Amino acid sequence: MRLTRLALTNFKSFQNKQVIDLAPVTLLFGPNSVGKSSVLMALAYVQQILTKGHCNPQKLDALGDKAIGGFRSLLSFPRYTWECLTLSLCSMDRKNGSKAT
Repeated sequence: MRLTRLALTNFKSFQNKQVIDLAPVTLLFGPNSVGKSSVLMALAYVQQILTKGHCNPQKLDALGDKAIGGFRSLLSFPRYTWECLTLSLCSMDRKNGSKAT
């Protein structure tokens, strides 16, 4: 399975929905404070959820055990009573080319 698209909402610097298409090689570049590290952290967070089933990690294994402070620290607006984080993934099955989300 290959990840082809990442959509982020209320994740770190991405307050509004941001869709990022991913290719076998994807470059992230831009000025400081535009969210490049947030994209990498989102991918590491998803990996942690899928491999360990832990949605409130204090650190991320894929980032060298980087301390993140848990779920609330990943939100753009962590002070709201109703907290929501949306991470949507789209993948392509290599065998038959079909997409799954």
